[in-house]
Amino acid sequence: MSESETETCVCIKTVPVRRSRRATEQVPRKSGSKRTSISSTLRKEPPAQTLSGNMTSGNILTLCLWICLLYCCYTVTQGELAVDCCLSVSYKPIPAQVVRGYMRQDKGNGCDHSAVVFITRKNIRLCAPPEAAWVKNLISNLNNLLKKCKAKKFQGRKCDELKSVMFGNSVQ
Repeated sequence: MSESETETCVCIKTVPVRRSRRATEQVPRKSGSKRTSISSTLRKEPPAQTLSGNMTSGNILTLCLWICLLYCCYTVTQGELAVDCCLSVSYKPIPAQVVRGYMRQDKGNGCDHSAVVFITRKNIRLCAPPEAAWVKNLISNLNNLLKKCKAKKFQGRKCDELKSVMFGNSVQ
């Protein structure tokens, strides 16, 4: 180099700049220059969000509306469940040869009366009082027939009908 040419030396010094609470970064800086804030030139990272900081009033309102909607849908579907109940019972005895099964109706499970519902061969449901002697006798006969049919693995017409009624595979 000649004397007419002047040497210009730029010295670079690293200065730590705080970007976030957790990390620091080394940013080069010219020596002799004014100390200026370079935070305005750097893109600031958003603070770490917590659950409470993330829930705005709009989000809370939307959540409450969804909960109310789901509750209303649940309540409506519960009201549409139809319960088939005996409104009254007949004290007149039912002939055993027409009965192919029975079900018990308990008071309080959506029904006002306790009853025994006998199902006939023509799939007619007849309600009878559970405390009557002829009802207890008919139930006993049906239970004995059920035991015999289980031993025979439900072979035969009577057993087939009894199985369909007693185990819910209703034959129409």
